[in-house]
Amino acid sequence: MPLRTRQLKRLIDYMISAWPEAGRIDPARIGAFGFSSGGFTVLAAAGGTPDLAASPPTAVTIRRPTSASSSAQASGRPPRWPGPTIRA
Repeated sequence: MPLRTRQLKRLIDYMISAWPEAGRIDPARIGAFGFSSGGFTVLAAAGGTPDLAASPPTAVTIRRPTSASSSAQASGRPPRWPGPTIRA
């Protein structure tokens, strides 16, 4: 991840200084956003300090095993895919 924050900073530096159209950019109005690791990159580039211990636990989906998946698990084989609840 540290490489990504450096890449973002270098891109912004290039865009406001060396890019031929740099005069069209207002450095006071630059923003960034991202999803997943992109969001992490933007927060880290803005000076955020990650503290993953403070994050909430992830959501867990609990599936009740069907008779087919129970027998597959008991035999050590992976369950059949798609499962009996999925129809194409």
